[in-house]
Amino acid sequence: MTLTLERVQNQTMATSVTIHDVPEDVLEALLRQARDRGESLQDLLLSVITRAATISRNRELIAEIRRDLAVTGGAGPDAPDAADVIRRERRGEYDA
Repeated sequence: MTLTLERVQNQTMATSVTIHDVPEDVLEALLRQARDRGESLQDLLLSVITRAATISRNRELIAEIRRDLAVTGGAGPDAPDAADVIRRERRGEYDA
C-alpha cells in the first residue's frame, strides 16, 4: 500500500510526502490513532514527523554545545550562577 499526503502551505506552495509499502496493519493502527485523537491521518503524521525533526535538531544542538564546551572548557570561575540568572530574569531584574 502507498500512503500519499499533501498539504498546502502559504496558499501557493504544496508539499507532498509519499510512503511506499505501508503494511496494512500499520496503516490501520495509524488511522485508529488519528480517529481516537480527533485528527486526520495527515495531521497525525505531520505531528509525528515534526516531533522527529525537532528531536533531531535538539540532538544537533546538544552536539554543538558539547563541541563548544570541549574547546572552551565551559564558563569561567567568574560566571554567574545559572539558577540565579534564571531567578533574576523571572523577577524582571536581569539586565543582560
